[in-house]
Amino acid sequence: MNRNFTHSLPVATRVTGFSYKTAIAGMMYALLFCIAITSLVAQPTKEWDKTIGGSGTDQLSSLQRTADGGYILGGTSPSPVSGDKTEASKGGSDYWVVKLNASGAKEWDKTFGGSGTDQLNSLQQTADGGYILGGTSSSGVSGNKTEASRGNNDYWVVKLNASGAKEWDKTFGGSGTDQLSSLQQTADGGYILGGTSPSPVSGDKTGANRGNGNSTDYWVVKLNANGAKVWDKTIGGSGGDQLSSLRQTADGGYILGGTSPSGISGDKTEASKGGSDYWVVKLNASGAKEWDKTFGGSGNDQLSSLQRTADGAYILGGWSDSGTGGNKGEASRGGSDYWVVKLTATGAKEWDKTIGGSGSDQLSSLQQTADGGYILGGTSPSPVSGDKTEASKGGSDYWVVKLAANGAKVWDRTIGGSGSDQLTALQPTADKGYVLGGYSDSGIGGDKGGASKGGIDYWVVKLQGCTLPVASFTAAPVSMGNATTLTDASSNVATYATYAWDVDNDGTVDYTTKGTINHTYAAAGTYTAKLTIRQGDCEHSTTQTVEVSPPTHTVTTGTLASTSYKAGEAIVVPYTRTGTYTRYTNEFRIQLSDASGSFANAVVIGAYETRNPINGTIPANTPSGSGYRVRVVSTSPVVIGTPSAPFTVVAQEPQAIITGTLAASSYTAGETITVPYTKTGTYTRYTNEFRIQLSDASGSFANAVVIGAYETRNPINGTIPANTPSGSGYRVRVVSTSPVVIGTPSAPFTVIGRAITTGTLAASSYQAGATIAVPYTATGFFTRYVNEFRIHLSDASGSFANAVVIGAYETRNPINGTIPANTPSGSGYRVRVVSTSPVVIGTASAPFAVVGQVTSSGAMAEVAASAAFASQGEKMALWPNPAGSGEGVMLSIHDLPSGVAVLQVSDLSGRRVSSEGFTHGGGALERAIGTAGLRHGLYLVTVSSGGVTYRARLLVR
Repeated sequence: MNRNFTHSLPVATRVTGFSYKTAIAGMMYALLFCIAITSLVAQPTKEWDKTIGGSGTDQLSSLQRTADGGYILGGTSPSPVSGDKTEASKGGSDYWVVKLNASGAKEWDKTFGGSGTDQLNSLQQTADGGYILGGTSSSGVSGNKTEASRGNNDYWVVKLNASGAKEWDKTFGGSGTDQLSSLQQTADGGYILGGTSPSPVSGDKTGANRGNGNSTDYWVVKLNANGAKVWDKTIGGSGGDQLSSLRQTADGGYILGGTSPSGISGDKTEASKGGSDYWVVKLNASGAKEWDKTFGGSGNDQLSSLQRTADGAYILGGWSDSGTGGNKGEASRGGSDYWVVKLTATGAKEWDKTIGGSGSDQLSSLQQTADGGYILGGTSPSPVSGDKTEASKGGSDYWVVKLAANGAKVWDRTIGGSGSDQLTALQPTADKGYVLGGYSDSGIGGDKGGASKGGIDYWVVKLQGCTLPVASFTAAPVSMGNATTLTDASSNVATYATYAWDVDNDGTVDYTTKGTINHTYAAAGTYTAKLTIRQGDCEHSTTQTVEVSPPTHTVTTGTLASTSYKAGEAIVVPYTRTGTYTRYTNEFRIQLSDASGSFANAVVIGAYETRNPINGTIPANTPSGSGYRVRVVSTSPVVIGTPSAPFTVVAQEPQAIITGTLAASSYTAGETITVPYTKTGTYTRYTNEFRIQLSDASGSFANAVVIGAYETRNPINGTIPANTPSGSGYRVRVVSTSPVVIGTPSAPFTVIGRAITTGTLAASSYQAGATIAVPYTATGFFTRYVNEFRIHLSDASGSFANAVVIGAYETRNPINGTIPANTPSGSGYRVRVVSTSPVVIGTASAPFAVVGQVTSSGAMAEVAASAAFASQGEKMALWPNPAGSGEGVMLSIHDLPSGVAVLQVSDLSGRRVSSEGFTHGGGALERAIGTAGLRHGLYLVTVSSGGVTYRARLLVR
């Protein structure tokens, strides 16, 4: 089985300056809606779909609407009697024609063919209600084919009556492979055939091949009404030129479209733009060439469809993988894209559009629509991407795109099943919908409602036309100066419908509000109001008469005292009135226009029930202008007064605050800061406050702190928060609160935050229980009478996790403290000074040693520890050992940690005989121990540094 396919608006909107009159009115109105509804028009929904096929591979190539509202389908089928196919195959493959009614139900089907391969490519209903079929055949006389083959493949034309019975058939060809791709009945009742041929002069072909003998040319054949050949024309260049579409033109001639790789040669007068190009040729009624045009980019461009347009010109459609360049004005969207080119009647390009997704999208068919736009159809495997707004349904899908008259995309639809679906033809329908035709191997699923009949089937899809809206509204009589309500009473209105209100039927769209509107007519009279509703391609209009009677009440705004006012200034407006107004309920109000004198967004600036004149105030934020007006209006009844003469408003000086220069470039946390500033503009009295904002140390006001405020004082005093950390990038700025105005920032300045630095100690070693004096420096403010400076003592490792307070004083510097008597020996002790109000932790001192007090039991423990240590291999050596009294002894340690070391000698009773501290840089140590004064006996020598203690026994004799 061969599955490889060949290829709502609720807000009132006032519109001005857009007119359309008489015959031009319809065109411009359509263009307005094409532009306006590009993103609002609903995509058409599927009305029905039909799967039609036999057990084989049936491929639909052509589809037409018929005069009875049904459809005629044509394509190629190898299927035997099976599924929807009621006639046997005549050979390899046959023409298969299927007639559907307007609902898509099959009425009949017909099979036509010979013993070979017959492929139908084009069909059309004829003026007599019958049908003309055209395609390619390799068959000889056999089956339905009555004329012999001229060569490999020939054009084969079959005429049917309205019931599908064959009237006649004709074979046309040369000695080569001739392939018909397009045909049309002509105005004289005959037919024009177009296709591709490599044949030389032979058979029915009277024109020589334009290429090298193997390349192909356009071959056009004119028949009379009986199918007899009138003339034929061969048109080509040096390359392989392939005709895909042709149409008769209004002048009786013909327009041909196809694809060509040829350069200037033969009948081709323009150079190739790239790999292959669109090639369009205009013939006169006798088949003589009038002109030809080449359109393309740098890649491969293949024309699939060509149509005449309502303006007497032409539209071309196909696919392209070219980027911007040559005639191609837009970039590629993916592998290949739909490419549409609009020509004038003489073949000049008006515009081109590239439409695609990220995959390879191939356009097969296009038609102009009733609204002057275009409908495009083809095949796409693309996901949502580029111009494609709906996901792929399977391998490839039908992809339908609607364009406006100017080529702008209006909507797109993806229609498919789970398999591969290829669209080959489409037509607009009488109900403003569309019928799509192609072939599919998909089963039921996605948009496909019918099961597959075999390998591949004809698949026809009807898209629903638009629903005609019914425009309707009512309009009550009104007196001049009062608003009339045009009450919408329309029905069958879709959510995507658009409204156009023309309140005086002058061809100008005044409102596009969807629904009821209010409008005030400027003068008394009889008006015709018109409402036009458009949804999709459907439109309906209606009109109503509006009677506007002369006013029974009038208000005339008087002459102002001045021709110029300042924003925020009082204005006195006199007026005169006629008629009776509702007591206690009516109010006379002053309305202020904008600077152009328009009251469309009038502002009420004063009101009073009876006072004349009325006092008002021009808003403080009114911009400067010389075209302002005021008018007096009443509320019960509503009467719009005449406007005053124009006058000038001078805007207030804009509000701005400039923070001034500070008195110093450095401040201490907790200190007062004085901030001067200058301001312009007006600020709200009694409500506004000027405030000082302090930045962070980087100058950022993201988390600004207010440090001072005053209603009017300048300069403003503030206080830098006591807990402000030190930094050199601080700034201040002055801001206001009513209105909110952010002032400029000051120059950067330094803040000296609270800090305590513990000073240098007098010694590097202290005895447990000894007094220690700790100097310090403190910056910033500390709470008088409440704060206390205290000394913290760390443990022997320098950690303050369990710090001990060993001294305190409110103001004394240095502070005296006492090292606790039970402090164990160690060389890593530190002290630091801290405060209590506020709490500030000072820096730590350099490490120092503490020599602990040793007890008798402690000495014995030391001796025992040294014995245990010696048994593990001594790391501290003494020599000579034993030593004589008074004899010098050397101490040696291989690797002593750096820091303050303590050397101590004790006797067995725990009495300290000698002790000294020294600083060591780390590593090997050799040091002399004096034995003078030592009695005979056993002594314990210890060295502590960096949290490590070394022990050894010394015997003096």
